[in-house]
Amino acid sequence: MKRALRAAVAQLRAAETLEEAIPVLKGAGELLGLPMVTVNGDYSSNRLLGDGTGGTLAAALGWSPDILTGWSSEELTPFSPVGAACRLSSLPFAWRSDSFACPVPTRIEAPQERVLDFLAELGVTGGITTPVHLPFSRIGSVTWFSFDRKFNFDRVLEAHKDSFILLGHYFMALADSEMESLAAERAFSLSRREIECLTWVALGKTDTEIAAIIGRSMSTARFHVDKAVAKLNAVSRTQAVAKAAQLGMIGAVI
Repeated sequence: MKRALRAAVAQLRAAETLEEAIPVLKGAGELLGLPMVTVNGDYSSNRLLGDGTGGTLAAALGWSPDILTGWSSEELTPFSPVGAACRLSSLPFAWRSDSFACPVPTRIEAPQERVLDFLAELGVTGGITTPVHLPFSRIGSVTWFSFDRKFNFDRVLEAHKDSFILLGHYFMALADSEMESLAAERAFSLSRREIECLTWVALGKTDTEIAAIIGRSMSTARFHVDKAVAKLNAVSRTQAVAKAAQLGMIGAVI
């Protein structure tokens, strides 16, 4: 098994597209007895990570539309106890769905219970998660799930910890690179007005103040800012400003 996992790591390292990488990631999980995998690019956002072709990565990894609709409509990502644990750890950890048995201390309150209940309804008994700390202060992860109540998560993690680290980080690096490349392409389609409004956001102006500056309504100012955020594939105005500055679009004014 270790040889097969080393081969999977090498394939992921060499992969140039998510289309190449997805079956490798899934295959590694199946080899380990963890048949389903999810990839999260930012636990502060409920937005599902894209697959680079207009779909979602979760769908490409085999999760059904009903499950994805339920997860998104409940807005569960920001409250995931897995995400909370990822903020406190940089190494893979095993966890069980029952009361979120996990070596990383995590508070379980009503919002986290909603997430665990959702997983329990799917039959998920636990998982192994590789936290991935990304640019712009984002916390993401790659998680492999089991539906077997007798699965020994701790033993599997201990035997293959290095593989979990490498598989998680190589895949996430590729996924994030593709998303950032798309963001860079979209950034150069920003209109002059969108760049102007985002620049005023960078300077601390509110929508009301921006509206007065550009001589338009507050809803129009907000529309231009929101369009810029979407084109940059950002989860907030703050992140959009950071990306625009990194791309040299508003660097001269901040």
